[in-house]
Amino acid sequence: MFHKMSASVGRLKKNVLLQKIQRTVYSWLDARPFFYVILGLLVFQSLWIALSAVYPQAFDENYHFGLIQLHAQQWLPFFTAHPAGAEVYGAVSRDPSYLFHYLLSLPYQVVAGITDSLAVQVIVLRLLNIGMFVGGLLVYRKVLLELGISRRLMHVVLLFFVLTPVVPLLAAQINYDNLIFMLTALLFLYAIRYMRRLYSTGVIDVTSLLLIVFYILFTAVVKYTSTPLSLALAVILATVTVRQIRKHEITLLNALAWPRRSVIIGFTVLLLGFGGLFAERYAVNLAAYHGPVPDCAKVLTIEQCQSYSPWARDHLYAQSQPKPSTWGLIVYPFVWVHRMVFETMFVISSRFIPNGTVEYIPAPPLTVANYTAWTIVITGAGLAVYYIQRLWRLTYLRLLLLAIAFYTAVLFIKNLSMYLHTGEAMAIHGRYLVPVYPILYAALALPFAWAIDKWRRPEAKTWLVVITLVLLVHGVGLIAWLYRSEPRWYWSSDTSSPAYQINHMVQGVLHRVIIP
Repeated sequence: MFHKMSASVGRLKKNVLLQKIQRTVYSWLDARPFFYVILGLLVFQSLWIALSAVYPQAFDENYHFGLIQLHAQQWLPFFTAHPAGAEVYGAVSRDPSYLFHYLLSLPYQVVAGITDSLAVQVIVLRLLNIGMFVGGLLVYRKVLLELGISRRLMHVVLLFFVLTPVVPLLAAQINYDNLIFMLTALLFLYAIRYMRRLYSTGVIDVTSLLLIVFYILFTAVVKYTSTPLSLALAVILATVTVRQIRKHEITLLNALAWPRRSVIIGFTVLLLGFGGLFAERYAVNLAAYHGPVPDCAKVLTIEQCQSYSPWARDHLYAQSQPKPSTWGLIVYPFVWVHRMVFETMFVISSRFIPNGTVEYIPAPPLTVANYTAWTIVITGAGLAVYYIQRLWRLTYLRLLLLAIAFYTAVLFIKNLSMYLHTGEAMAIHGRYLVPVYPILYAALALPFAWAIDKWRRPEAKTWLVVITLVLLVHGVGLIAWLYRSEPRWYWSSDTSSPAYQINHMVQGVLHRVIIP
């Protein structure tokens, strides 16, 4: 009897402890300061990599840094003619993706005027990229709240987002995707605010509309591959506007809510400037080369384009590789999805080799975290299909997901066309979806929450988060990078260097506690 009573008391104490942990975690997830913990986690991870990782990093860092140095040699934001010796960057005189490089060339000139240290120059620009990504995360917090997602679920979504291995790795590098991440968040934010006012009152908020147009033009000259997302969102907003005007039975002029005159003047100047930049690239390219982004060989000679490694690679494969088989085309969608998830969970470094080219050093995802990620993706997708009608009723989320679906489809078709042209499945990179991952993560998280609500076990939400985090710790974010890193990944592989000693020491601890 005594032993039975002791066991009962033990179980009771254990249950009380578990309930206390559950209530504490549940409370923390809803606390406003928890967002700053998430923000601090992103900054800490990215800073560690930015200060540790050798130049160049694998997400085309040498390409972006080289173009920044090239832009620093002139005052115009774009090149009117092909610069001498710039063949390694492709047809830059007609490339629409240039504004990121021009903007960063301004602080680069200041740093380069102070020091000729490559490490200092690169690290300063990496810090600016972290700042861009942090700005995007701040905006995405507002986006998720505007979508009607609870603060608790919003924190869970952003926590898993910043722990995704590719996220801090991208934020810590010089790459225009960091600016695109922030601009995409801003575009979504003002699109939601515009639609919310339109749906509730039938009023067209001209200020939000002008901001949306501005961000569309801005992103188009930062990275041309962002244009499908912008185009889809513009079509959606135009369709919604026409329907709501008809529903409220008012004329277009009466529906317009104009801002102050000073705001209109300011936007007029901005839109004329960025509209001119947009036309100088896209309109001229369409007129002269019959496409918005001309092939390198249409602008330069084949000999010059051979210096541009992506073009040279595709050109070589197109000539030497066999064309895809029927079976290859059938399995390609599965290969594409697998590669996208793989390159979201993996880590990678790169380095210059003696001939001056860049050698990529990828490392696969750690097993536990990888299987956990796949479980979340597959289960979440299944639940999303099950709750498709409920998701569809979330108007603003639905419209954003439609724009993202179009963008993803264009990305897939582009990759497929490269596969048909070269015979190789290439350029399938998870980082291309990073600018929209917070929305996709939210679309997976909501069905999980609804399923648990249906189960009528609200405490299960907390335990699901805790268990998932425990599993993901074995290979997320900075942990994955530290676990997989090698001495050649650091600024210096000299055993006496701080970068080597600190990373080697932490790595030794991780190898003892993390399941590979």
